[in-house]
Amino acid sequence: MPGLVKRTPGLRHAWNALPDSARDRLRARLRAADYRKEQRSTRDDKQLRERPSTAVVERLRAHYEPDLDLLEQLVGPVPGVTQGDRATE
Repeated sequence: MPGLVKRTPGLRHAWNALPDSARDRLRARLRAADYRKEQRSTRDDKQLRERPSTAVVERLRAHYEPDLDLLEQLVGPVPGVTQGDRATE
């Protein structure tokens, strides 16, 4: 963001017109948002890449069965998801 402000004359003028306290608060918010974004984007959890067990898949299918039928009625068959294409894992 600071680079964008420096490169854009209109933004640079608006930034410089802000009171110091407002700039400090905005900088803090931008740093916090950047930190949260960085935390989400660098996460590499092995468990998230593993396929769930067959028992878990079956429990989820049973739980979401009515929603899958509604989904198929609304948008048609979804490969690998709706009734016509559901395969047992």
